[in-house]
Amino acid sequence: MRRSRLAGLAAVAMIGGTLLTSATPAHAETTTIHVNNLIPENCADTGDGTIDQPFCTIGAAVAKVGAGQTVRVDGGPYPERVTVAASGTVQEPITILAGRSATGGPVVLSGPTAGFVAHHQHHVTIRGFRISSALEAPAVDIHDASGVVLDDVGVSATGASTQPAFRLAGVTGSTVRNVSGSGPRLATGLFLDAASSGATITSASFSNANAEAGEGVGIDVAAADTRILASTVTGFRGAAIAVRPGATDTVIANSQVYGGYGDGVQIRGATDTALSNNNLRDRCRNGVRVDGASDRVSVQNNVVINNGGSKNTSLCESAPTDGVEIGVYGESRGKTVVDYNNTGQSLGYAWDQPMTLADFRAASGQAAHDIRDANEWSRVDSANSAAPGFPAKDRDGRGRGDDPSRANTGAGPVPWADRGPRESLAAPVVLATFTQEPGTGWVTADASTTRAGFTPVTSYRFDFGDGTVVTQAGPVARHRYGRHGTFRAVVTATLEDTMTGARAYSVSFLPRAGTIGLLSPAHHRYVGVGKASPQSPTLAADRTTLTAADAFDLVNVGTNQVALLSHHTGAYVSPDLTAVDVVSARSFSVGPNETFTMTRYEDGSFSLKASNDRYVSAYGSGGVLRTSTYSVTLAERFHRVNLADANRSLRPAIVKQLVTADTAAAKPLVASTHLLGRNQRFDIVDLGSGKVALFAQANNRFVFAPNAGALPLVNASGAVSPWGTFTLVRNADGTVSLKAAVNNRYVSAGTGSSPLTANRATISFGERFVLR
Repeated sequence: MRRSRLAGLAAVAMIGGTLLTSATPAHAETTTIHVNNLIPENCADTGDGTIDQPFCTIGAAVAKVGAGQTVRVDGGPYPERVTVAASGTVQEPITILAGRSATGGPVVLSGPTAGFVAHHQHHVTIRGFRISSALEAPAVDIHDASGVVLDDVGVSATGASTQPAFRLAGVTGSTVRNVSGSGPRLATGLFLDAASSGATITSASFSNANAEAGEGVGIDVAAADTRILASTVTGFRGAAIAVRPGATDTVIANSQVYGGYGDGVQIRGATDTALSNNNLRDRCRNGVRVDGASDRVSVQNNVVINNGGSKNTSLCESAPTDGVEIGVYGESRGKTVVDYNNTGQSLGYAWDQPMTLADFRAASGQAAHDIRDANEWSRVDSANSAAPGFPAKDRDGRGRGDDPSRANTGAGPVPWADRGPRESLAAPVVLATFTQEPGTGWVTADASTTRAGFTPVTSYRFDFGDGTVVTQAGPVARHRYGRHGTFRAVVTATLEDTMTGARAYSVSFLPRAGTIGLLSPAHHRYVGVGKASPQSPTLAADRTTLTAADAFDLVNVGTNQVALLSHHTGAYVSPDLTAVDVVSARSFSVGPNETFTMTRYEDGSFSLKASNDRYVSAYGSGGVLRTSTYSVTLAERFHRVNLADANRSLRPAIVKQLVTADTAAAKPLVASTHLLGRNQRFDIVDLGSGKVALFAQANNRFVFAPNAGALPLVNASGAVSPWGTFTLVRNADGTVSLKAAVNNRYVSAGTGSSPLTANRATISFGERFVLR
């Protein structure tokens, strides 16, 4: 083989890229001529083709088009056969572009001879049309031209055609991409004659479902230097793809050929033909047939399965019974390389006669690395990347990936490439968290636990759902939401082999009604991330004090409906509505599962009922939060402590000593020390309606006034009672006073050193306290 022509995809991609670049450059001064026949009274074939007065016919507009101009066609259908009589240049091509029909679909040309003709023109692009034709003449007929681009042009044969859907005769340097031809009696999809050269055919699709429709061919090549890439052909009695005598330098790669009567790929008397990484299956005759005086043919890295008469379907009943997966006949024997293919049939090969793989190897000296195995895993990491025409990327434009679980049994510079048109790649599994910085709108998206595929992640794309998109190499991105709401955020990871994976997340940034701690009266502990499992977001009432990390943002989401955002995890609280029923702080957004019904009780406590109608409970001795009961006891109640009211100290305004609680609760509260420690700290419990309770950190008990306030205050109550309920009065001088609900008397420190007692009817110096 001559490597200058068929060395691999790098060469193929270069040729394709050069053609695309030279054929359709942008031009700043391109003008547009309009065609639209939807309103006949508004169009005229004698005007200038403005958008306000377009041409009525395509032919009239094309007759006036020049280099650098575009003819845009809307409306339709158009019963025309359009002749292009002008040429463009490399820098200023002529473009004939389909806009939209009246229904918003593609623009249609219809009629027995509908289509386009270009003879002796160059640098012309025809894009986006659909042609419905009986094909009394080729729908697209290009003669003696160069630099022609056919893009997204579809042909539907409406009858028994005798002409090809596309014919290129004497055409050089053409680009044919995303074209299609179909119809039950379509004779030929695309024909390139012997005078043509340098055609690149990409993502073409041709189908003919009628097995009796003559000897038609899907893609018929007699030309030189032809590339057929990532294309699909189904049906056709003659062959799906035929490479004729005299054809030279043909590459067929990454293409798929499906069921039909004739051969899948027929190479007859051609020179320098490479078949690499194709999928050829379910043909009645041969999957690949090489015969005549074919010379320097390479058939490698293909998956050729279930071809030959032994398939015994109704379509193949009249087919010869000697069809095989890969057959080499006549003078082409000894001039054809067959290797690194996957086949299926037991008599899957022919060396003039059908035979087994073992016999073929013995007769030809070929197919040393062929495998008779239809299993997809046998194709993985087993191709010859040095084969002529080998594509560096697969049919879908993805790079080659090395499966770490498979041994590399291929050859060439990329021994881990796969056989067939599609590379077996593992997409990344995106795993991300969205951690909020409460009250700020800032969120940190962390995708560092994303599981890569065969190759590393090279980039992350964070779409935060509010119009902000960040693409970067690292897995962590910060963003600040400028408005409240719930947003659909999408994280996409791209691997080195171009495989991508994405996952969508809902992220809520909602206004907070307060920052609070949840105090369990059953355990006399605050709710936080459980100490027994600090790496888990499961919540438990096991904290002796309230810290900022154990606080929650309270969010009102409806009447008596609330959500809780954990400061520790930056996520919302939700129950696991399974048999486990544990409550955790792991949700990024607020939905029904994160919404709780809040009910207030006379003692100022409240309960939280989850969406399964069960109450959140501080369960068992460890205080783990669960949703496991339909009734409310002390374990299902919580007190609210605003974060700003936790860890406070009280000092009578008339002295400098701090109010101190006894650890054993044997002594009354008294201002007795300058030192600030645990015994001098109190949490102010918000009971609602201006009422509060004092929770002493000395022993995690509530302060109350015994004997209806007749005795000094002590920190000895396990629950909030009327004797332990106070009104917090804020005085004009910045001090506070406490009025006991049990007797409507103010708490007094007397001269400063006396035990605190609720025994004063008015506020004087001894009833004022500095709250810090």
